[in-house]
Amino acid sequence: MSMIVRYSAMRLLIFAVSFLLFIWILGPTIWALVWGALVSMVLSFFLLQHQRNAVAEQVDTAVQSRMERRRAQAAEQRSDEDDEDDESGYV
Repeated sequence: MSMIVRYSAMRLLIFAVSFLLFIWILGPTIWALVWGALVSMVLSFFLLQHQRNAVAEQVDTAVQSRMERRRAQAAEQRSDEDDEDDESGYV
């Protein structure tokens, strides 16, 4: 399972538990939703720090590899005329 999907599922689980807790305490009101969201954000920030860092690293690695592939493709598409223009200083 992808780290991003796993992290999202864990955040959703934390929200569901805190939302259900506040529904039990406050009843089915909008405040249960608001308090559930606020508490789940705070809990997720502290409890899922390791997973969040792993997801950020995975995304960063994917972006870096995509940038390297694009640079390689751009370098391959350069023609000899482009190289000659660069050498002569022609813009």
